[in-house]
Amino acid sequence: IWLPYDSVMQKCTLPHSWEVTSDSLAVWLACQCEAEHLCLVKSHDVDEGFYQPEIHASLVDKFFPQIMQDYRGEISIYSASQLEQFVERYSHG
Repeated sequence: IWLPYDSVMQKCTLPHSWEVTSDSLAVWLACQCEAEHLCLVKSHDVDEGFYQPEIHASLVDKFFPQIMQDYRGEISIYSASQLEQFVERYSHG
């Protein structure tokens, strides 16, 4: 579990507002950690796979596209009902 308040308040240049959601914070953290892969799990039904801005734009906050430009890894997206597929795909290394 990540409690972002201290690290975000000190280092993050994203606006400190309700318009920045966990999506933007997740990609910001992935950039900070130089993570190779970021997976978003959404409550809405989505076609699992890699994040595509032209298809998934309505599922993320408005700052996500800006900050994801700094991210060099892959971003995938799943719905909560697809968690079994996610676990299967990523539990084997």
